Amino acid sequence: MSKITSGPRNGYILAAATEAQKDAVMGFMKSINGRSKAHVITYFSEFEAIAKMAEEYLDHAKVSKKDRIGCTADYADAGPDSKSYDYAMTVNDVYLRRYAEGWRLMGARKIDVRYGFNGGINVRIPARYIEALKVEAIKKATAHLSPLPTRKPKPETVADATDVIAVNGGFNPTADVVAGSSGLVESPSYAITQFDHLTSTSNEVQVHMHNLWFNAVVQGQ
Repeated sequence: MSKITSGPRNGYILAAATEAQKDAVMGFMKSINGRSKAHVITYFSEFEAIAKMAEEYLDHAKVSKKDRIGCTADYADAGPDSKSYDYAMTVNDVYLRRYAEGWRLMGARKIDVRYGFNGGINVRIPARYIEALKVEAIKKATAHLSPLPTRKPKPETVADATDVIAVNGGFNPTADVVAGSSGLVESPSYAITQFDHLTSTSNEVQVHMHNLWFNAVVQGQ
């Protein structure tokens, strides 16, 4: 890909150009394009259309008159419309800069493009205008939308069987067995294992464990 050939330091005037200025622009392009004519820029009106397109993007972004000065734009035609086109297509890639009176041509080159090359224009503006466009787009897209309230999960209360036995039954949690009317009763550790899966309130577990203690110890005595 060839390098961009620069024009004069302050570029070629495009806005309200005189005939002499138009001839200067097209003479510059002819020096770049050589014999190529099919898909390259050959009329000054094409530059007027590109400059108009770039200005419309500045209007869309609401760039102030002061901040428009110094903005730049790149433009290139798209590649072939069909995959069946087996050859590269030569087009122009042009570089413009915004001055106080309007856009100027700063440089150009020839490039070879194929099917799939989209081309088009890319206008560079101060970053804050792009951020403002993003905020505006989000507000517009979500104008009639709002999020559902976040539901906090209700904490589950899991009773500690060891504490229940100690409070209600007087059991020794480290004891291996408890004497009962029918011989040996499983130790508190076994009861803990049996009731680990319960996810109830503390009061319900306390009553149930108290009944176990009462049946195993008090009635067995």
